[in-house]
Amino acid sequence: MRIKVYTNILNDLINTPEILVPDNITVKQLFEYFIERYGELIRNRIFEKDGLKTNIIVILNGRSIDFSDELETKLHEDDSISIITAIIGG
Repeated sequence: MRIKVYTNILNDLINTPEILVPDNITVKQLFEYFIERYGELIRNRIFEKDGLKTNIIVILNGRSIDFSDELETKLHEDDSISIITAIIGG
């Protein structure tokens, strides 16, 4: 299936706005697919021991996955997923 990926943290690794991924996968499985395809650097950038790093925000079709099934959220054909880092400052 084809999905659209927008990211500021993985641009140097995933340099195409649309990618083909296996059907019926979750957000977590998408990240595992990225790690398998692009390497462990992705894991180091977005994961901690207990899950996503606290500064990683995942938006699926305009909504944070925090308001759905989080990493178990299912992806569908033509979904748009944004993987961004929160910027905190003052």
